[in-house]
Amino acid sequence: MEPVPKPPMPCIAYPNPTSMTSTPFTYERRHFTQKTLPDDFPYEVIRDNGLQVHYFEFRGQGPPPDDLGHPGDVWLNLKPGEYALSARMLTEWVLWPGPRKAKKQMFAHPLVEGRYLWCTRKHVLWYTCDGIRKSASLQMRGEEEDFGRHRYRTVGPMERGGARSADDGVPRMPLRTAAEAIAKILEMEGEERRNGREPPEPKRRRIRDLNSPSASSSGREGKRSSVPPNSARQDSVVSVSTTSVEPSSSALLQQPQPQSDPHTLQSYGTHPFPVQSTSSSLSQALEPPISISAQPLVSRSAVVPAPSAQMRTVYSQPIMTPIVPAQAQAQISPGQPTAPLPSGALRMLEAEIIRMRDETRRLSEESRRLNEENARLTEENRRLRAQPPGSCPPDLINAVKDSMATALGSRITSLLADAQEQRAARVEAERKLGEFQEQLRKITQAFQLPGMASSSEGAALSTPGPSPRLSSSET
Repeated sequence: MEPVPKPPMPCIAYPNPTSMTSTPFTYERRHFTQKTLPDDFPYEVIRDNGLQVHYFEFRGQGPPPDDLGHPGDVWLNLKPGEYALSARMLTEWVLWPGPRKAKKQMFAHPLVEGRYLWCTRKHVLWYTCDGIRKSASLQMRGEEEDFGRHRYRTVGPMERGGARSADDGVPRMPLRTAAEAIAKILEMEGEERRNGREPPEPKRRRIRDLNSPSASSSGREGKRSSVPPNSARQDSVVSVSTTSVEPSSSALLQQPQPQSDPHTLQSYGTHPFPVQSTSSSLSQALEPPISISAQPLVSRSAVVPAPSAQMRTVYSQPIMTPIVPAQAQAQISPGQPTAPLPSGALRMLEAEIIRMRDETRRLSEESRRLNEENARLTEENRRLRAQPPGSCPPDLINAVKDSMATALGSRITSLLADAQEQRAARVEAERKLGEFQEQLRKITQAFQLPGMASSSEGAALSTPGPSPRLSSSET
């Protein structure tokens, strides 16, 4: 009997979660890898370097809606002064009580045994028991930034078989509560954005098409929305404050403004470009001109230059779009104009256009050169076809003569010389063999006895009887 196929995981079967409530939220799909799962696990998992269990990480202001989420999903309440972390159990949302180092007190996953809810300085994850203890040890020692390298350099490696004793002189800090953990996550995300980059992607992330079935193997998916794309571009991204000032509800619907940091990434209606600070005409005149290096002509096919690291960072960032209820969408005017492109983005567009023109000019020159070469070969082919069939081209005759005089001629000469030497050796061997046979015949004739011939002739006249030699020897 064939086994009954299991349904796919809810976050894969329903990639755009919705809620009937008016609470706006964002979501992001994550996963953890498990070596084995019980047979009664209700969903079909993705097998990619293990068994991947996917779940949603929701973020919103307020408690999670009851009609949202499936077992294993997490909710981050970002309302100012009410930071909290909740996890979806089998039937309802349950608040995370806080960090626990004892295994019996850990917040277990509703479906997967051996996975427990935990907050690192950057993420909310379903960790293993050993991972939680290691993260808690680093957090209490204040070594999350260097992952224990400072302790290794100052104190030395850890003894085999366990952690160091509590009286090693290193001050301990209490573990972060749910509110402190969420504030730390927002702080780290804000610091990375201020440094000109989005939060880093997982190490094993594979960039694939989100619509393909293989897209489910990526560890961290882009944040998407159930609203149309056009309205999603006009609406702002749900902003999460990373400083001491928490985000307000009005910040969710506020249009993003260009920032003064030249490395801050901002999305526009066409393509994302790095925002640069607006400079005056005098500073633009004093800036060095954009130099475009001319590329040399090559005979091979044109190679598209690889994008820079900054542009790869721009296009590899996850798409973050909000889910805004209908009441909030009605407050946003549909005809709100988009912000104009800054001067830095315009200069980048002009430089890209100039580069494309130079590339087109180079390809035209290469095409012209190839056409001339094709015409020359066609003319030479026509000239060869016009010659009579019996005549051999002079070039071919000269080539044959040269080959006979060089490598081929020397080879033939050496073969002929070897054949003559073999023939002479064979004749000499035959001559020596004849001489040896003649000497053998003479030796045979010299050692033949004369009485042997007479005895053979008179053998018929002798009478039968014992031999005289035998009788004399017996007596």
